[in-house]
Amino acid sequence: MKATIRSIAKEANVSPATVSRVLSGSTQVTPRMRSHVLNIARKLGYHSAGIRNVALIAGGNFFSGYDALLLQALQKSSDIETIAPSWSPPPISTPSTTA
Repeated sequence: MKATIRSIAKEANVSPATVSRVLSGSTQVTPRMRSHVLNIARKLGYHSAGIRNVALIAGGNFFSGYDALLLQALQKSSDIETIAPSWSPPPISTPSTTA
């Protein structure tokens, strides 16, 4: 049987919300509870699904600076499909200053 948040919660005698907080690294859980839930999760063979979908939206038609670094890191760490837009957003018009 695949370990789930509910199966871990039942075995650890806590709520699924507590298990979710532990697995997400929330600071709202005491160290003792965190240790207890993680031990049960290991015992049941729980494995995190990891990141499934990531979207990066950047202005313009190219990546530069932080956007480029983030995209490179994502490409190195997972299977990623890069979709380049074939259009540019229209320029922002400024109001006329004639009176």
